[in-house]
Amino acid sequence: MQTIGIVAEWNPFHNGHRHLIDTIRAETPDALIVGVMSGAFCQRGEVACVDKWTRAEMALANGVDVVLELSQVYATESLEGFAQGGVATLLAFAPLDALYCGSESADEARLMAQATYLRTHKADYDAFIQASSDLSYTEASQRFLANAGLALGKEAPNDRLALHYRLALPNEIPMHLVRREVSHHSDAPQGAMMSASAIRAHLPDALDEVEPYLPKESMEVLSRTYAKAVHNPNDAPLLTTLKVLCCGMSAETVAIRLGIRDGWEHRFFEAVHHADDFSDLLSRAQTRHYTRSRIKRLVLALLSPLPEPPSSPDYIRVLGFSEKGRHLLKTRSKDIPIVLNTAKDARLMSEEATALLNGDIRRQNLADLLCGRSEQNRDYRERPRMQVSS
Repeated sequence: MQTIGIVAEWNPFHNGHRHLIDTIRAETPDALIVGVMSGAFCQRGEVACVDKWTRAEMALANGVDVVLELSQVYATESLEGFAQGGVATLLAFAPLDALYCGSESADEARLMAQATYLRTHKADYDAFIQASSDLSYTEASQRFLANAGLALGKEAPNDRLALHYRLALPNEIPMHLVRREVSHHSDAPQGAMMSASAIRAHLPDALDEVEPYLPKESMEVLSRTYAKAVHNPNDAPLLTTLKVLCCGMSAETVAIRLGIRDGWEHRFFEAVHHADDFSDLLSRAQTRHYTRSRIKRLVLALLSPLPEPPSSPDYIRVLGFSEKGRHLLKTRSKDIPIVLNTAKDARLMSEEATALLNGDIRRQNLADLLCGRSEQNRDYRERPRMQVSS
């Protein structure tokens, strides 16, 4: 039985994600699919559309066998950090036979050429990125590859992410690209496909309008979840908290906390003091180098700081599993702590692993507050979801 890995957000799990799972099942019928998924906050620095347990439930219902949580030290990093953390988590969990991901081009030969070029010219690449402070990281990376005749598509965020997966993955592990039928940030549906960002724009109030673009299993889980309690993130408290926080510290202190050395902290400080709402703050603070997503991640780092991301996770949290996944959990090696019951398993973890876990718990508490939940520390009460074959 082959173990196939996926790094995802499933925010929410839509038809494009189901297409990827169906492709894996068609090519490797007996595959055991392990997905590592961001938790409370996603890579763009935003609260997920529903909590991590609900998203794990959707993934299991659509054919994933094990869902692992991608620790926040990786999940809210740059694309490079997100990809490195996702791959490292998969490799730490179990031997991996292949990695699958969505792609605009699905050009595996070109992807390997790009990865090989970046590996062999790493010093030049790092120097070019460092010298391109007037560009965003994505723009600088694209320009470096374009100079070598290996340009990425301008509107190809999944190709860029796939490149970082390939760079993080050992050469001997194959990586397969499955073509995406709709752009990652597109607002327009194409057939039965709609991007996750377009779907989220309809949630939670207009769930019925996006039903054609969700597998029925996802629709059932979301309908049941929203019937219990509406999960509707509100970013208004973020600006209020930032205003209070910045009253008690200087721009220089903010720079030190966030590792900023280019003077942007003064622009950020002015934006905090004069913004009318959080979106206004982002508009005022945004530059070519500091995108809205990067600013959201920096705000998170300021309000809920985390340890430095280790090269490989110090613990792995399981969010859910199928019957096949349960067998893997029982037979895998015990090299790294596996968290199934937070209160029980945390007592056996190292100091480094405990620091990572506590950071993830704090981020979940912050997400719950932004969604209007008064209860805290759900990580100690929620258990992994189990998918039983019908």
